[in-house]
Amino acid sequence: MTKEKPLPKKFPRSTTDFKVIALEGKYTDLNSNDVTGLRESEEKLKHQQESAQKKKNILLKQVQQPSVAQLRSTMVEPVVNLFFFLKMKGLMAWDYSKEMATSENFF
Repeated sequence: MTKEKPLPKKFPRSTTDFKVIALEGKYTDLNSNDVTGLRESEEKLKHQQESAQKKKNILLKQVQQPSVAQLRSTMVEPVVNLFFFLKMKGLMAWDYSKEMATSENFF
């Protein structure tokens, strides 16, 4: 017969062992809850970002495309536009001639 090694004796667990096991269990539970909570938060944030991007695009389109009321308020009668154009042209010519006359007298 061969000599077999005797099986190791089981030591009774102390209260600290039970506390460690309980704390390890709580830690794994907390980690799994944290991961699921983080995933849920990530999904919510992605959804909020997508909806904010859609709203931003809609607002930009509204700003870029003026409404009919805005166009009507800025449109003036073509005759009035022509009047202002000619008046400004005359004033610019007058200012230019005045400036030229002043500069000729200066030299």
